[in-house]
This record gives sequence, structure tokens and C-alpha cells, in this order.
Amino acid sequence: MDDPFAPDPSFQPCATERRAGPSCWWGCSADRGGGAGLWPVKVPYFAIAPGPVEEVADLISVEDVPVYATNGDLFLLTVGLREVNVFEFVEAELDPRVDLVGAT
Repeated sequence: MDDPFAPDPSFQPCATERRAGPSCWWGCSADRGGGAGLWPVKVPYFAIAPGPVEEVADLISVEDVPVYATNGDLFLLTVGLREVNVFEFVEAELDPRVDLVGAT
């Protein structure tokens, strides 16, 4: 019997475009103290990052239908999506756990 939760081998994630040029310029400007006024400036990107993971099997209860035992754990993963400013853009460029997606 095939595993219904196995990853789909035909799945291809969407490619995101990252630009290297502006992040160095903004980072250098902020490093010298000239970027403090840029904090409220939003850039046309969103940051997507993983949040906390919690085991939730004990939190689920079902009544009046057949229930089957599980062989493992059931986790809930929270994913955060937020609009970024100039400094958060630079931070996301440097953090491998965060993906930047252009606002379209």
C-alpha cells in the first residue's frame, strides 16, 4: 500500500529571485549609522520563515465516528509571513532559514 503522506516526487517549488547588489549598499549605510531614518521604509518583499512546531495529537478529540490509533506524532508547524523594512531585508538575505518573496 502506498503511503498517502509521502512527498510528491513531481513537486517543484517556485523559484524566488534574490538580488545581491542593494543588500550590501543598505547594510553598509546602516553600519555607519546613516540608516536610522530608514527603519520605517518598507521594501516590496515579504519574509517567510518557520515558526514554532508543536505536537498536537493529544489536543485532538473525535466523537461518534470510528477512531484509529496512530503510529507516530502529529505536529503543527506555524509559518510566518511579514512585510519587511530595509534592515529586515538585509537580515533575511543573511539568514538561510528565511525566504524573501517579491510582493506582486
